[in-house]
Amino acid sequence: MQIASIQTLQKRLDWYGTPDLYIPDEAHHAGAATWAEVIDTYRQGGAKIVGLSATPERLDGEGLGKWFDRMVVGPSTAWLIEQGYLAPYRLFAPSMPDLSGIKNRWRFQ
Repeated sequence: MQIASIQTLQKRLDWYGTPDLYIPDEAHHAGAATWAEVIDTYRQGGAKIVGLSATPERLDGEGLGKWFDRMVVGPSTAWLIEQGYLAPYRLFAPSMPDLSGIKNRWRFQ
């Protein structure tokens, strides 16, 4: 078993050889050049690839179908709360401080 950053794997592809199973976390980054190089190299070497991500959508709108065949969608937070697996969440936020007596060149609101 190896645990490494994607950058380390990409720089040392020729050192490690192809694993039988590759499990990248944060796999929604698969479209990035570094990730694509590692995934493509391992796939060509016969590795099975299981990508993990809690963010299965990319900000650029590009899908993940080029790198992964199937997607398993887990339960929603709302469902987990309804079933009693998670406690209902409560949101706490600080109030805005009164900055009227503070002299500065910038005003942040």
